[in-house]
Amino acid sequence: MKIEWKNSKKLKPEVILKKINGIMTVSAEGNVSFEGFEYHDAVAALQSMINYPESVAWLSREIFLYKAISDAARKGTLDRDKVIAELNAILNSKLTQKEQTYYLLTSISIASPLPEKVVNIGACKIKIFEGEYPKKFISRTNLVSDLAQKNFGRGVDHRPQGYSGVIVSLKSKSADWAASECLKAIDILRAVWCTAANSSMEFGADEWSPINRIRLGGVHTVHNEDGTLASDTFWYEPNFVLAHPHRVLAHSVTELRKYYKNYFSKIEKSKYSNVIKDSLLRYVRALDESDQNTALIRLWGAMEELLSPNGANYDLVTRRCSFLFKERDYHRQLLEHLREYRNANIHAGEQSETVKTLCYQLQFYFLHLIKFHLSNSKIFESLVQANEFLDLPTDQNILEMRRKLIDKAIRFTA
Repeated sequence: MKIEWKNSKKLKPEVILKKINGIMTVSAEGNVSFEGFEYHDAVAALQSMINYPESVAWLSREIFLYKAISDAARKGTLDRDKVIAELNAILNSKLTQKEQTYYLLTSISIASPLPEKVVNIGACKIKIFEGEYPKKFISRTNLVSDLAQKNFGRGVDHRPQGYSGVIVSLKSKSADWAASECLKAIDILRAVWCTAANSSMEFGADEWSPINRIRLGGVHTVHNEDGTLASDTFWYEPNFVLAHPHRVLAHSVTELRKYYKNYFSKIEKSKYSNVIKDSLLRYVRALDESDQNTALIRLWGAMEELLSPNGANYDLVTRRCSFLFKERDYHRQLLEHLREYRNANIHAGEQSETVKTLCYQLQFYFLHLIKFHLSNSKIFESLVQANEFLDLPTDQNILEMRRKLIDKAIRFTA
């Protein structure tokens, strides 16, 4: 297992490294610094030229590359061999580290009675509770209070009133990676919850209020096993909008739990569950947006994830999605309308006062699409096969003729 430069004649890391050499200074004490802002552009380009083994996805690559460049710089002029050697040296040292349990602390806009108190998603264990965080995590409150005052000149509520507490745990070699994976897990859980909690349409609602009923609090912190901070900063949502805590009716809790259990079961049974999870992540993060134009663009991307995974082919999105409905021509026109708005919004910056309604329309199609994939989780062997089904003609005569030809081909080749 090693890190290598990508094998491409078009990629020339030595050109980027020459630029970094020109703006780099190493002090007598061994401190490495860079002039101006060009370093960030150069490193971003360099990062795209490196092949990392898939098994070390937990590495914080930006920090990792910075350390490798700094270590190589202390030994002289940078070149491609020195940098790749330092990257592998750091990798080998990291691989010897033991995994430890990290905890992500956040909050969620849901009130008692809780749909679930403990949920396992992948390797992450999610606990949701109404009371206070355990005392060993007091560093969260102190950090948020101190840094918020310093960075924003005001306090930041580490847990909005009415929100439930959330603790997500995961074993990892990296605090940053643990934080990223824990946030994905809680967002996948939110996505499934939002499929039931979100309204199908609102009239007269605040245009700048996110559509998702169940949202995270504005502050997330990562902790070691003993409760101390694993990072000296916190994740703060700059566009955080306070949500009214969602409350499930007591008599509905049992039915909702069955619904959620069935939903997750079907996701796991799918042969392409990772694609479905990625699409659900896009869905829930899109509808967290208070800018509905941004929400619509991001939600369209969630549709593309499933309907046009190899490129932004808008015809495929509208045609394949409309296949799900009996009134195909009608729904294709509605989808074309949404596509036209999406394109106009990107290319001309157009905005509509009814854009939130359009987001609800697109949510309707996304949820039908997800339902289709989950309902057929035992049938399709891949996303490609599912989309081949959606590409079938809708004319019954053509389908009957194809069936006869296929039956004949089966007999002919038997």
